[in-house]
Amino acid sequence: NKQEEKAKQEHQNILNKWKLHEALLKSKNTAKETISSLQEQLKNSQQNLLEAAELRTKANKLDEFMDEIFQLKGELAEREIETTRASEELKQVETQLIKMKDLMKQGKCPTCEQPIHQNITKDPIQALQVKYDLLYASLQQINERKSSIQQAHDTTERSVSLLLGGVSLPEFHQRIAQADFTRKEVDRLKQEVESREKDLSKHMDPYEVLSDLHLSYDEIAETAAGLISQGFSVSTKQSYNELRTEHQNARISLIQAESRLQTEQKHLSESVDMISNQKQQIKEHIIELNN
Repeated sequence: NKQEEKAKQEHQNILNKWKLHEALLKSKNTAKETISSLQEQLKNSQQNLLEAAELRTKANKLDEFMDEIFQLKGELAEREIETTRASEELKQVETQLIKMKDLMKQGKCPTCEQPIHQNITKDPIQALQVKYDLLYASLQQINERKSSIQQAHDTTERSVSLLLGGVSLPEFHQRIAQADFTRKEVDRLKQEVESREKDLSKHMDPYEVLSDLHLSYDEIAETAAGLISQGFSVSTKQSYNELRTEHQNARISLIQAESRLQTEQKHLSESVDMISNQKQQIKEHIIELNN
């Protein structure tokens, strides 16, 4: 009978719709679980982001200190060369000056070393003495400058030690690398969450599939009543009673699913607000650190 076949087909259509609904709902819930997991990872990473920002600020300061130490070491090396040269020259002049004074005491010419029988000018000795005094003063200035550079070098190294806080330089660099990875991981997770949420928004709504389910059932129930009144078998009536039970169960499941959806949407909204607040706090802290 065409009416009975039509009723059976409508029955199958309802079952197919419900199966599609369940498949879509499962897919959507899986996507939400993935997003929730990513958001939890993002939350954990953002908790480490503050420490990462502080470490990056320290790393920038450490780079400044290391550049300064490198420059000071170069200056110290230059002053050492100047000290060596000045000391050698001063020693030569001092030796020459002592020799000239000894010659004068022996009654000899301080320049040609020949015996003299009359008073001789002391101008060569005086000129050499002036040169000696100038070299000595220059050497003192070089040593003072070297001492000042050494103090600056030592002060900078102490600043580096305080900055590291007892951590070795290799370990500090390892922490910086981890901090940089944390920042990149936060960016990656943000992008992935946004991408997953965008994909989720494109999912077919599982509840739209069931939007006309009650109408289909009413139509089939009306057809079933007509069939039974015309003397069709009890099995047909039993089949539609089973369908009625399935439909009632489906409506209960639909109400429960809608309730879960509202709860999930509320949790998602709270998570978004929390992440937004954390981002603002991190920005404010970074601004404070930079100031």
